[in-house]
Amino acid sequence: MKTYTKALLLIAAFLFGSAGVALAEDGDPIRVTFRVNTSTVADTLSGDGAVQLRGAVNGTEFVDEDYFGQNVNWGSSSITANHVSGDYWELELLMAPGDQLQYKFRAFHDLENEVGAGFNDGWEADPQGGGNYVFTVPEDATEDIVTDLLYFAGLNAPRQAPFEASEEGFVAVHFRVNVGARVATSQFDPDGDAVVGVRGAYNDVTGQVEYKFVIDDGAGNIQWEDGADKVFFAPAADSTLRWGFFNGERPPSGEVITAEVEFQANVSLLESLGYFNRGIGDQVAVPGAFNGWDSSTPMTYDEGEDIWRASFELTREVGSNIPFKYFIIWDESRFDSSSPNYIPNLISGNGWEEPGTFGGGDRLHEFGAGEVQVAAGDFGGDIGFFNSIPEQGLITQDGTGSETYSVTFPLDMTNALTHEEPFDPENHEVFLVVETPIFGLTQNLSVGDDSPGLNDPAQRDRLRFSRVGNTNMFELDLEVLLPTENHFGFRIAYGPEEGPYVFNGGGFDAGRRYYRYVEPELVLDDLTIWPEGGFTLDEIVWVAEDLDFPAPPTYGLGEGDRPVIFNDFPLDGFQTTFALNREVQPVNANHFYSGTIYLPLNGTSIGDGTINETPREIKLSQNYPNPFNPTTNINFTLPENVDVRLDVFNVLGQRVATLANGTYTAGMHTVQFDASRLSSGVYLYRLQTGNTTISKSMMLVK
Repeated sequence: MKTYTKALLLIAAFLFGSAGVALAEDGDPIRVTFRVNTSTVADTLSGDGAVQLRGAVNGTEFVDEDYFGQNVNWGSSSITANHVSGDYWELELLMAPGDQLQYKFRAFHDLENEVGAGFNDGWEADPQGGGNYVFTVPEDATEDIVTDLLYFAGLNAPRQAPFEASEEGFVAVHFRVNVGARVATSQFDPDGDAVVGVRGAYNDVTGQVEYKFVIDDGAGNIQWEDGADKVFFAPAADSTLRWGFFNGERPPSGEVITAEVEFQANVSLLESLGYFNRGIGDQVAVPGAFNGWDSSTPMTYDEGEDIWRASFELTREVGSNIPFKYFIIWDESRFDSSSPNYIPNLISGNGWEEPGTFGGGDRLHEFGAGEVQVAAGDFGGDIGFFNSIPEQGLITQDGTGSETYSVTFPLDMTNALTHEEPFDPENHEVFLVVETPIFGLTQNLSVGDDSPGLNDPAQRDRLRFSRVGNTNMFELDLEVLLPTENHFGFRIAYGPEEGPYVFNGGGFDAGRRYYRYVEPELVLDDLTIWPEGGFTLDEIVWVAEDLDFPAPPTYGLGEGDRPVIFNDFPLDGFQTTFALNREVQPVNANHFYSGTIYLPLNGTSIGDGTINETPREIKLSQNYPNPFNPTTNINFTLPENVDVRLDVFNVLGQRVATLANGTYTAGMHTVQFDASRLSSGVYLYRLQTGNTTISKSMMLVK
């Protein structure tokens, strides 16, 4: 038996290279390249898996394990193939003319732990007649050999392509998808009439194919995959597309249950803007992966809670995520320019929310173990606010003291200088591309697919950034029309004045665009106060993709279930009722009611739980009633005799009244404020005593 030393093989590698066809001298090894396609493996083998050739060579023994990765055997240390792409794998062996290899391929999910992929722990099926597959190097071989493409022998299948070869002038592309998750969760019955298929478009000029897998019941009910279309270019020869899980969903490995899941939506901000009116026919829908993203079936309005509700019976794996969004079904009159309900710039079908909390991507509800569930809402609660913005996120004239509000967008374009289509600060313009439709409506901006605003010179001028000196920093000072939302979703475009433009971001998932927020200064029950004079957003750093979206303000709603706080139910001299809850009494006739008010810690609390009725510090209470017209009462409490001044200011900081100015005794005092000569709006009242100053806000509504 011949033995080739490592030195000899290194010389051969130097002379002949590590790939391609090379002539062999008498007695030199032949390099044999095996090519295998695993689209026929009866399992979902991924590129993170492994394919080994296991067997034995009858003939020359090549002692070159370290350099060539030789060592063919029937165990786990046998030669491992390289993953080329998709379903395609390759490996190389050194053999001599006349040598014979008996072998089989074996596929693994986890090679280290020998977790096989397929019906037979990853082994290929036997060839016809049983035994192993055999490859023999011809006795007269003088060149390296590349085998024909070998298809992994699947269950009861020979080594052949899983498709009929194409005819002349055509090319075959083999699709494969795993719908096990949909079967396990009762979303698809493989014994029913629905079919699994592919929908897409083929560009016969570029050869590009865009597609998605679908489950079609033939009656118009189609389960689409979420996210962006899949894309490939037609190959030059028949080929396979590596399998994928339908919608990226793996078959469940945990508990699968059926539960009733309720969705709750609040659209109060849209109502305040005048873009939603249930009375004229506007409605809310909840499209999601559970209903084929149906945006035409409305939810049910709950008048008592002022929310929209919809429930679905879903069978899912516990811990899986359910994607969804809320959608506005605007009445047809909203698109009729002759109707009093008409909304300019409103685009039919553009009722999708674009919640900044999720980077513009889908909301996700984690399916729990309970038989009755409420879909995850915003701010830790159960209610989802459209665009994740509650009514407290409304910037108004009353909240700013002006008809417009200045918002500054600072932008660092440094990264764009080295982009594949580089930014030229001397010759290119930079524009803000607004992508949140509701904000666009409030600003009379065109918002939609293909960035229609860039076709409008007036809109370009309004959204054009200015360069800061000779730096890479740019700024846009946008005078925002009020009222509007405090939430901006956008991308950046640069290029010549009239294009073509380079855009960053895009797609369907989180990070498709930037999000920024104007941060409120003070949140009251019925009004939000915004920073005086305008607001500068967090710096925007240009990147090509994965644009950042910081967390939104809490708007005073906090995280978790919202507690009842002092400002909600002020215990304000018997002006407001704080309702207690009836306790469940399943056994006897007792009927108890109870409830909790969470008061701010103010220094009067006693460690043993008793209540201190003697004031220990200066306190200024919320006025009552609030809002008021035209009079309201203000209480303040003093621990000792002290000089007091109590003034009222408008939002511009101008003093409009002095309610107390003198020495007051210890205890509680009440003064009345008469605002009959003042206009509606927010007012601040401030108590000053020595080194202590306390301020609160109140609302006059006439």
